[in-house]
Amino acid sequence: MTNTITLVKPLIAKSGDPKAKAHYNDCLENFDYEDGAIGDIDDTQQDLKKGDYASMSFAASAFLHKVDDCISGENLGERFPDPSPLPKYGGVMEDVISIILVISNKLRGA
Repeated sequence: MTNTITLVKPLIAKSGDPKAKAHYNDCLENFDYEDGAIGDIDDTQQDLKKGDYASMSFAASAFLHKVDDCISGENLGERFPDPSPLPKYGGVMEDVISIILVISNKLRGA
């Protein structure tokens, strides 16, 4: 996650295309700590420690949604054809969170 944020910041700085800049800014917002995916990961870890698997599943789903929003760029109105390595990084995060979702659903008996 932190590697992805480290990747996004220079993409924002180097982007001359307003659509690309808006896309990368949106991704940074989706990954940010306070309301973004990093906060969801922290919530997921806390829920696991508490044994609250339903909340763990909810937080993991929120994380997955934010990553998908970044990769697709659709919350800006249309798909963004991102040539950077960001979709690959996001894909890895999606794979990991999908595993966490399966685990949380098994733990809660869903």
